[in-house]
Amino acid sequence: MIVFGLVGYLMKKLDYEPVPLVFAFVLGSMLEFKFRQTMAIASHNLSFFLTRPVALGALSISIFIIISGFWGHFWKLRKKAIDSGILDD
Repeated sequence: MIVFGLVGYLMKKLDYEPVPLVFAFVLGSMLEFKFRQTMAIASHNLSFFLTRPVALGALSISIFIIISGFWGHFWKLRKKAIDSGILDD
């Protein structure tokens, strides 16, 4: 209980949203089970995800979401650096 309280405090202090962490705890075990099931069907071949259109679409969307999160953070840091005079535009 103390550990989760400390994690919650740090997340609030560092301005992180707690919802993704809760989703990870709730859906993580289910996702792991389905991934193992898929790997058994695909004979432990990861290229299975690249040959199925739905899996490829989901993988592409996931990669796009991750990259866009980093991209937005990068632009915020760049703007802050330009505003403070560290970077020249």
